[in-house]
Amino acid sequence: MINVRINQILSLLFLSSLLSITSQLGHTEDTLSEINFELSGTVRAWACGVMDSESQKVIDLGKHSTKNLSSLGDRSLTVAIPFSLNSCPPNGTVNITITGAKDPNNNELLALDNIIVNGKNPAKNIAIEISDQNKKRIPIGTKTTGLKSDLNGKLSTTLYANYIVTKSQVEVGIANSKMQFSIEYE
Repeated sequence: MINVRINQILSLLFLSSLLSITSQLGHTEDTLSEINFELSGTVRAWACGVMDSESQKVIDLGKHSTKNLSSLGDRSLTVAIPFSLNSCPPNGTVNITITGAKDPNNNELLALDNIIVNGKNPAKNIAIEISDQNKKRIPIGTKTTGLKSDLNGKLSTTLYANYIVTKSQVEVGIANSKMQFSIEYE
């Protein structure tokens, strides 16, 4: 009879402990708080950019004599750089920013590469000026404004490039450079 009594007491203690643990678990769930997050974003149907056929252009600025580029500010003839963008927002605003190495004498201008090509030294005291469709200078690193895409999300425009003397006594040589542009649109 003592064994039965001990088993009953142990069973009651076990049941009591189990109820206590269950009660504590239930109580723990009540103390947790709820946190809400609101997530937002935009999925667009456009990815405004240059057509693949125009992503790598080589623009020949021509051969020029130091006789015509002898004084500070002298310019060569401008050369058109036409390009087209597609998949832009219909009737959207598009801005471009020209980037590249800045000329040490005038940081609004594109510096020439300082590389010897086929044994020929780079030209000195000359840079490349980039202009917009109205032939107004676009300083390197500055965002243009006012370009508009059409109803189909297309935009065609022309930039212009020319050599410009940045310091007297231009030295003859290779006058190459590289530029990139980034596109922002609304």
